[in-house]
Amino acid sequence: MLFKLINGKDFFELNPGARAIEEFNACTSRQMWFVALTADVDWDNPLRTLPEEERRHHAAMTAGYKMEGNRPDRNAREIISGKSKTAEAAIRKYLEIQYDEENANLAAMNRQIQEVREILTFDKVKACTEGNVVDLERVTKLAQDAVKLGTNLAALIEQRDALRARITSREPSVPELATFAGASFESDPNTSLVDQLMSKKND
Repeated sequence: MLFKLINGKDFFELNPGARAIEEFNACTSRQMWFVALTADVDWDNPLRTLPEEERRHHAAMTAGYKMEGNRPDRNAREIISGKSKTAEAAIRKYLEIQYDEENANLAAMNRQIQEVREILTFDKVKACTEGNVVDLERVTKLAQDAVKLGTNLAALIEQRDALRARITSREPSVPELATFAGASFESDPNTSLVDQLMSKKND
């Protein structure tokens, strides 16, 4: 990762040089934990392969944002949804500093695949219904467009997987990948890395 993260440690104590960047210095330690876990595309970010929305959720929870019943609290919802101007500015700066063309292409392809899947699964009849009247012409058009997108989806996934394999081939093989940037976690084959992170965070 671009910056060092150790469970339970203050971001800026670990990375005092980050204060030199205006957008980072404007953030709290918790916000920078979120920013790093959301934006970092390097091989040692354990959240990097998750879809964007899921990655942002896990990044917020790992950073220490709280739950409100069975959903994130107000502060967590704000940063997850991209409404924190401070965090979003830091994310943009992070991506600018860390820019890698192939990783940027991979992130764009993952986002496109996610968007296509959302289009394929949303309720087209409901979207074209006003009152009790269904606009069949619009439903048909949306269905036809979805078929075209679905046809292209397999090719897009194949291209994404080839790009991911190329990126992976240049990454070092590190058996300690289950240790989160220096944090000590016991490897459990039945427990995901994210679950191990959350368990440690809640200890």
